[in-house]
Amino acid sequence: CSWYNCPEAELRGFTPIRGTFSKDGGKSWSKVETIAEDPAKKLIFCPPVYGICDDELYMLINTMIGPDLLHSIEFYKFDPATEKFVFLKSEPLPFKLNTNVYAMANGKLLLPGRIAKMDSFPATPAVLISDSGKIDAPWRLVKIQQDKFLPDGSKLVHPECCAILQNNTVNIFCRDDERNIPLFYRSSDYGETWSGVME
Repeated sequence: CSWYNCPEAELRGFTPIRGTFSKDGGKSWSKVETIAEDPAKKLIFCPPVYGICDDELYMLINTMIGPDLLHSIEFYKFDPATEKFVFLKSEPLPFKLNTNVYAMANGKLLLPGRIAKMDSFPATPAVLISDSGKIDAPWRLVKIQQDKFLPDGSKLVHPECCAILQNNTVNIFCRDDERNIPLFYRSSDYGETWSGVME
């Protein structure tokens, strides 16, 4: 279980990631510890997402240069010997992580979210795909739609995405802040191509 702590206001100032874990199904929890932070206070962190690969637990965290101005994804792996997350790498990818890692029926991995230009606000729904099925391997970007505009010209503002998977079909549910209408997208080829938006 992890979260960000900010003593000032949400998404502003120092946002270290803190966490705790349970080995008995949530009956008891370890001491709360800081997992990730930027002592220079130049980067802001978003709450992490998790994934399991080859029986190992990974944690992925977005960094930002300002509120929702996406800068990178940082990768960590849990070390059972020390019971701590170990930093692996940072990828300069302005992709907003929305969910934990999904394992697809074809052996690949999927991460729903939204994409932006570097250090800017992410408003275009997209997915990341790991073709190797490994979390610490390269991830490939596939946009769910080409930009942040819907067919009627309205803008997507915070298109947070979640997914339901069944065989080769990926169903993405997405919110639209401007019109307050939930949106739906479908892929029938493991996230490679996407339907137009459905309401």
